[in-house]
Amino acid sequence: MHPSHRRQGVARALARWRIERAEQLAGPNVVVVADIQRGNVGSMAAARRWATAFSMPAISVPVPMLSHPPRAPKGVELRAVSGEDLPEVAAGVTEATQEYNFARIWSPKTLEQWLQWVPAGEPVNHYRVATSPSGAILAGLAVREEGLLRTMEVVRMPAAIRLANSVLRVVPKDRMLRNLSVEHFWFLPGQREAATALWQDTRWSFRERASNMLITLDPRSPVLPVLDVKAWTPKTSITTAVRADLPPREDRLVAPLE
Repeated sequence: MHPSHRRQGVARALARWRIERAEQLAGPNVVVVADIQRGNVGSMAAARRWATAFSMPAISVPVPMLSHPPRAPKGVELRAVSGEDLPEVAAGVTEATQEYNFARIWSPKTLEQWLQWVPAGEPVNHYRVATSPSGAILAGLAVREEGLLRTMEVVRMPAAIRLANSVLRVVPKDRMLRNLSVEHFWFLPGQREAATALWQDTRWSFRERASNMLITLDPRSPVLPVLDVKAWTPKTSITTAVRADLPPREDRLVAPLE
């Protein structure tokens, strides 16, 4: 928000309008949620006026694309999803996240509609899978080309961040961030190697269409080790504010909102 408009109740009014609109569309018992990034003091203060609970923070990690092709494991095929795969993918996503808070339940039809969304003249959403020699799906992930919808320019970088970026390469040389958002990343039990291969291959395959992969996930997620996030990898945290009759169960992992 522009500094000249802060502390005038704008955020509170927007939150109130959003809740009222949700109630008009889905009734008074509709569940209201909002993601809030760490350090956003104003949004957190506004959320405390309407939220009944807050989730455990998820972490959001930007990972640069690869400049060299990764080595794929033997016996694993990495490819885009096909129409015949949709029932298996929908079942895999649902099974992997059925005990998560805020999990989205996918059907073959909703997945097909998601893949067919073309707001900018070409498909924005993609789904990729790792399969066994028999064709069974071992792992899958969804990606959304944010760069087709918006690009973020880094105007200023403090000296310390510039130095760190020379090694981490999160901000590209032109300082234009075109994120490839990753969602619904899952893999079958015992198939972490296939999931790692899928993650690395996606970083390579979309290298000319995005500057970074951006994934948000629960720090307890089994997907986190696949990413090989280091202690020095830049990251932030996202807290989900919730208004609902029942609070999110703390023993359940959090499926980040889309």
